[in-house]
Amino acid sequence: GINTENGEMLWKRKAIPDFDIIDQSLGVLHSLTSGYVKTDIRTGKTLDIFDKKEYFEEEIGIESQRDNYVLVGDHIITTDWKKGKIGAFNTITHRFDWLYEEPGVSFPAGQAMKYFDPFLFVMDSRQMLHIFERE
Repeated sequence: GINTENGEMLWKRKAIPDFDIIDQSLGVLHSLTSGYVKTDIRTGKTLDIFDKKEYFEEEIGIESQRDNYVLVGDHIITTDWKKGKIGAFNTITHRFDWLYEEPGVSFPAGQAMKYFDPFLFVMDSRQMLHIFERE
């Protein structure tokens, strides 16, 4: 964490920074791979952690491996990097509230995922654009 007014380093941690996304409304970093971590931007303090790898990889079947997931309220919408699965992880309950699977494709991390309320846009490995509308 860097003080943007004077360049002073406020905190640091060893991490894979490509898996963090800033939630400006809450002043936190969210990180989601095969677990979830929420970090306070100003202090570097871990505010929340859910490290049940078996829940993500075995029970749900989503290993995120991406940093371009999207934030929608209390949810992080992500995909599995090797299977055609999309899901909405609830950062409060630590559960996926919905899952969708598209057989025969993957959703590569290099393909940007975008959300423009109420639409989610995701490109698959066959260059097919999937558009989801929020209910």
